[in-house]
Amino acid sequence: VAAARLAVAHGDVILLDDGFQYRQLDRRCDIVLVPAAGTGNGHLIPAGPLREPLAALERADLIVRTGPGPETPLALKQRPWHWQTRIARLEDAMQGSAPEPRHVAAVSAIARPERFHDDLARHGCIVDAVRVFPDHHRYSRRDIEQLLALPTPVVVTAKDAVKLAPLWPRKRALWIARQEAEAEAGLLDAVLERLPGP
Repeated sequence: VAAARLAVAHGDVILLDDGFQYRQLDRRCDIVLVPAAGTGNGHLIPAGPLREPLAALERADLIVRTGPGPETPLALKQRPWHWQTRIARLEDAMQGSAPEPRHVAAVSAIARPERFHDDLARHGCIVDAVRVFPDHHRYSRRDIEQLLALPTPVVVTAKDAVKLAPLWPRKRALWIARQEAEAEAGLLDAVLERLPGP
């Protein structure tokens, strides 16, 4: 609530991540992202990945299927939109001049690390080592020491780079997988139609 009040003072749109269940906040457009690969075993947390039964999708304004590959069918009353991201380039957070590495160690603290690994492979990287930390992990100096001991260059998500870069030695490359989005034509217009005018 405090964050929403603060945001109002700085803009005219509040974008709330993971807010579909937070019904106390008045909203204009509910967008639910559903992986193209499906919704797991169909069970609610902690037995599965769902926060609500799939029937709750009926109250969404827009449903967006995310990710590459064939889509697992869903019984939806509304037309789903499509969105996916891909790695556009690897960028050194330490601003070094080394060429983009081909052999990498994939390091992440995100909810679905396997998607990150798959994205790296699609980008043409050979993932020689993987280090997966719990989602939202707070990196320690000991973590950094262990990552620096890896035999291949470390590549991380932008989310992880924010936490790792302040602890990382300036003379050692820390590669960030920079992504670009590919949205189905018309998706932005569909969102804007649901927002109040200026």
